[in-house]
Amino acid sequence: MANLEVQFESFAEKARNLRYTPKDEEKLTLYGLYKQANCGNNHTAKPHFLELKNVAKWEAWDKNRGLCKDDAMKKYIAYVKMLALKQD
Repeated sequence: MANLEVQFESFAEKARNLRYTPKDEEKLTLYGLYKQANCGNNHTAKPHFLELKNVAKWEAWDKNRGLCKDDAMKKYIAYVKMLALKQD
C-alpha cells in the first residue's frame, strides 16, 4: 500500500472519530471525496428525486467526477484536517 493510501486510511479513521460533529454539508463533502478516492467516477444511476438522502449522497460523489484517485485522497485528507481544527 502506497504512503498516500496509508495516510488516507488514517484520516478516514480520524474523520469517524472527530469530537466536532460535522454539519450535513461537511459530511456530504467527506462522503463524496471518499467515494471518489475509492471507487472513481460515479457511474450509477441518479436515485429517484424523492430519495432525498440518496440523491444528496449521489450528487456529493458526482461533484468530484474527473478527480483522480490521488487528488481525491489529498483533498479528503486536507478536509479532515480542516474539520479537526474546528474541534480545538
